[in-house]
Amino acid sequence: MAETFTLDTPVKGKTVSEMTVDEVNMKWGAAILAIVLLDNLGRVTHHRYIGDEACAKMKALNKANLSTKSLHRRVLEMLVADGRIDAGTITGTSD
Repeated sequence: MAETFTLDTPVKGKTVSEMTVDEVNMKWGAAILAIVLLDNLGRVTHHRYIGDEACAKMKALNKANLSTKSLHRRVLEMLVADGRIDAGTITGTSD
């Protein structure tokens, strides 16, 4: 099973407490980085970076040492750092 991201504060209403990376799509020619997360309720959320910001993120991910941190972990940490998802804890091991 892939790593799981547990929110420090679950989303109000229906309890969304965990998310996993379902898709990472790097479109170099179009300068788009698209990320899809799947939550514990089976819902998906989409996050997109475009233009220069997408290129910078894709270059960083492309050059990352994935033997120390998985791609999924790096993507989740990036989304938190950019304020796209709330803070949480990453648990589990990469596939």
